[in-house]
Amino acid sequence: MVRIEGLVKVSNSHVIKNKTIRQEVGIVIIGRNEGTRLYRSVQASVAKLDCVVYVDSGSTDDSLAVAHSLGAKTIALKEGPFTAARGRQRGVEYLSKHHSELKYIQFLDGDCVLVNDWLISAYDYLQSHDDVGAVCGRRKEEYIGRSIYNRLVDMDWLLPSGEVDSIGGGDALVRCDALLRAGGWRVELIAGEDLEFSQRVLAAGFKIVRLCEDMVLHDIAMSNFRQYWRRHYRAGHAYAELALLCNGGPGRRWSRRVISVIGYGIVLPPVAVISGTIYWPVSISIILIYLSLIFRLTRHRHKAGDKLKYSFAYGAVVTVCKTAVALGACKFYLSKLVGHKTVLIEYKPLHVKENEPESENDS
Repeated sequence: MVRIEGLVKVSNSHVIKNKTIRQEVGIVIIGRNEGTRLYRSVQASVAKLDCVVYVDSGSTDDSLAVAHSLGAKTIALKEGPFTAARGRQRGVEYLSKHHSELKYIQFLDGDCVLVNDWLISAYDYLQSHDDVGAVCGRRKEEYIGRSIYNRLVDMDWLLPSGEVDSIGGGDALVRCDALLRAGGWRVELIAGEDLEFSQRVLAAGFKIVRLCEDMVLHDIAMSNFRQYWRRHYRAGHAYAELALLCNGGPGRRWSRRVISVIGYGIVLPPVAVISGTIYWPVSISIILIYLSLIFRLTRHRHKAGDKLKYSFAYGAVVTVCKTAVALGACKFYLSKLVGHKTVLIEYKPLHVKENEPESENDS
């Protein structure tokens, strides 16, 4: 891909010429007010495959017009709740109805651009491994130099390859049979839908594999600490809901994670402050616990190949954001307790019209 005035030009050498792949693979792109990022995502996708559908979740910009002009089939979800899972499932339903010949679906967020050779590698792997229901690769932040927060998120995407327990992030090439047997996406989840979906794919008897190659270039466009904090707050909501939905078995790890972050993020800080005025050794011990956590996170990132200064930044900021994760989990439990409906947790405020019917436009 070559950058031209902030957009992307896809050369002919990156077009998938294999007719079988073009006939058996479709792409579902989801987005909400993605702007230029969506242009790049759709442009790269329609150049590779014929069957591309874009599902929009109440955008107030010209996302639908942009996707339509580039040749994608567009579906507009005007009424909330707007969730990534609902967008993906709506795309699945459309493809199942109008393109029943498809064997695989590549899910893609509107702020991501497919890496040139990914679909060929992923397709070949699924073709030769009938027991694998989904394959994913590496997400890479395209602009890690624009902010420390972009770089920290990029560190999160560096995950082990091989057989894994989740697709992580939502971008993956999924076998249609696995989608059907897993029951599709749980549309009401506002966060963690990829993790929950993965558990049902595994329960249906399929494996999930992360290939050791790049899959997408991601532009999270995270410029300040508030956005990074909100991302962790959203993660806390996801962990709490997953712990409730997947009670027992795989759900135990989410329960353990919730207990851990509540301890680090909510319980220990006030105990440290109060004990400082009553019995200071307890306060010092808690401080040492936090320093130990920062050290372990820093060492982990440094061993993974990150520079020491970035590894330390990761350890320090993630430790601070334990409180955000804990607050997100507690807010979920409180909402369940009082019967309040959870709302979409976003990094940026959006102004969305919510009373128009769902619509479809053929390109």
